[in-house]
Amino acid sequence: MENKVTINPIMGESKVILHLLEGTAPEPINPTAAKFTGNIHAVKDYLAAKEKHGSVLETAVILFNTTGLVIALEDNPQSPLNNVITGKLEVHPKITEFGINSDKRFDSEQLKKIIKLHPHLFVSKESHAAFLRQLGNFKAKIERDLENSKDTRGGSKNQNNTQVLNLEIEEVFKMKCPLFKGGESVEFEVSVCYEVSGSGISFYFESPDVIIKSQDMANKEFEEQRKEFVERGYVTIMQ
Repeated sequence: MENKVTINPIMGESKVILHLLEGTAPEPINPTAAKFTGNIHAVKDYLAAKEKHGSVLETAVILFNTTGLVIALEDNPQSPLNNVITGKLEVHPKITEFGINSDKRFDSEQLKKIIKLHPHLFVSKESHAAFLRQLGNFKAKIERDLENSKDTRGGSKNQNNTQVLNLEIEEVFKMKCPLFKGGESVEFEVSVCYEVSGSGISFYFESPDVIIKSQDMANKEFEEQRKEFVERGYVTIMQ
């Protein structure tokens, strides 16, 4: 079939210029929903920026997940272009590095090294120095106790069992650092724990103080943000 195009000149124009383009048309760009993740203040900061430019998200819903320590904003849940802004309360890297309240284990040299490299996490230089001095005598005492625990055939009497040793160090010391990323430093107690098996002795850190203070801080942060959002007219849902 022959395609014909009829062109009618504009009144008063004697010439018509027609440009013919050949090729494939570009694919249409379809808009997509935005998804961003930041710290626990991400939702609050996002809304503040929107309001500063006169934009009020009337359809927005803010979800509070106290178990996952997450605050998420959905600006239009019924739309396929529903933007989601997520704020997370994340454990501070130093808490993770020490493995406090986790399965992370250290041998005696690793324990001494991590303490030596973090004097700024102790409440005072004196307490850090004293703890290092105690660790200097730590290894010899452990080796004596392990040697004494062997039977006459060279086997260990305490293989794969936790053994309570009379170790001459402070079992509890105080640290000071943020519990969460972006948070303020707080003081808390940490216990040095240890266990003995056939492969030797391993150490780990426990702190009920960290558990309690972390939960209190998380609850406070969530309550303050939820109260602020409700006062500003946003819908909030606790999960």
